[in-house]
Amino acid sequence: MDGSQHGLFGCQSLAGLWCGENEQAIRIGLILRNSRDYLVKGLSTFERATFNPQIVEVFDISEALLWLKSCHLDHAIIDLDCVSVVHMLNRSVVDNSKFGFLILDCLMLGTSFRHLCFCWVHQSANKAAHSLSRLTRLMGMVDDKLWVYGVSLMAQV
Repeated sequence: MDGSQHGLFGCQSLAGLWCGENEQAIRIGLILRNSRDYLVKGLSTFERATFNPQIVEVFDISEALLWLKSCHLDHAIIDLDCVSVVHMLNRSVVDNSKFGFLILDCLMLGTSFRHLCFCWVHQSANKAAHSLSRLTRLMGMVDDKLWVYGVSLMAQV
């Protein structure tokens, strides 16, 4: 099934660092909404790792792009609350840093989409993705993924 027949999708993306007493981890929350703003699917993961916040944000976008492709979607708007990452992705200019190489990886993944747009949103607009990412940790799901399903992909046309 070709995802393009389903219209434009929005993907809210949230990445964050979590620091406990004896461990550090990254939290990722992704919420996929259809053109009517209905929840289609959600993904959350919590993995032990230590990175700087910008690298976590770019890693999150890479995960979002891979996830969208696995859903066979090729028309998407990705909302994230890290303005520096949005700026770098939209400018398509990279440097020779770890951050730059991760941006380049996202740009390369993005070439397989017919329509892809990266938009900055205020952190308060990402509440659903934030809540989903927190839920994974609260459930004790370390190094695992939590899937949430909403309406059928076909229900949004």
